[in-house]
Amino acid sequence: MNAARRGLLVFAAILGLGFALLQSVTVAVAWWRDQVEPGWWEWMWIALLPVWLFVFFRYFSILRPGADACAPGDPKKLRHPGP
Repeated sequence: MNAARRGLLVFAAILGLGFALLQSVTVAVAWWRDQVEPGWWEWMWIALLPVWLFVFFRYFSILRPGADACAPGDPKKLRHPGP
């Protein structure tokens, strides 16, 4: 599989996860506020909310294991060379 196709698949997976997470949060908040009487479809979104949160924090968040977004780097690379 070439890099462009793999990148497109990863992008589509992230986009799908984002839409699913947003839908689950929307349905869960509406259920919490008694704005919707949940049927089986709404219960599915409510039940999947912890799954989407786990996947997000495990694979896509800066809080995932092995992420070095907040780790201190080489101090020489962080400094500007001067004016």
